[in-house]
Amino acid sequence: YVMMMNQVIKNILDKADDLECVPMQIDLVILGKKHKRAGDGDKDDDEVDEDDFDEDDSDDEDDENFFATVNASTRMKATVPLANPLPDESMCAFLKKSKIEVDEDKISHLDVARSTRTVQEKIISKIGKQRNKRLVIVIDRSQKKDDEDSKGNDNDNDEDSKDNDKDDMDDLLMFQLGSDKWDNIAEDANEMHYGWKTKMALLPSIKNRDKGMSDNYIGGSTDIGDSGFVFSFHIKEKDRIKCD
Repeated sequence: YVMMMNQVIKNILDKADDLECVPMQIDLVILGKKHKRAGDGDKDDDEVDEDDFDEDDSDDEDDENFFATVNASTRMKATVPLANPLPDESMCAFLKKSKIEVDEDKISHLDVARSTRTVQEKIISKIGKQRNKRLVIVIDRSQKKDDEDSKGNDNDNDEDSKDNDKDDMDDLLMFQLGSDKWDNIAEDANEMHYGWKTKMALLPSIKNRDKGMSDNYIGGSTDIGDSGFVFSFHIKEKDRIKCD
């Protein structure tokens, strides 16, 4: 999807009249599929079993025992709680409940041509020829499990093939946050200005949505679910684009 966005931006800049849409910032957020941990048994992820540690792993502070303890904690699949777990509903439903105007569609990494065209048309429709705009694009795959891409591809049944095509589709969500502070780029913006916006505000706060907080967001400086990925395009001129 990141490589697809490279092509989308190139196409837009190649066709833009006098580059009236730049400078522009596009923040791409990919919410990955839910992962099934290999070797999961009946034991809870956070449950510590003394048998997971070697007998020689004492509380001594020497390097050898320290790394043995780290390795043991990896084997027992110890985890750190997420700061921002994804909402129970889909991200699209969450954004709409947060009063964000969302342009939505379906795309697939298996159909690059159609997906590229869909994203390109929506960006042009959303931004038009406005300068100094910032746009957030979320590709939501979080409602899937990590084994869905591999199922049914060797099946010749037409109905099954159609169902598998639907399974390959991901939610495309395109929006601005509805605040001049986050939706616009300053005329004299430097590189830190672009990065600061990505770091501070990509989505409405998942935890504080119902607390009446009007300017509360989460950004790339913290986790967004357990498999979120953020890639930012700072499009200053046709031949001057930085990725962060």
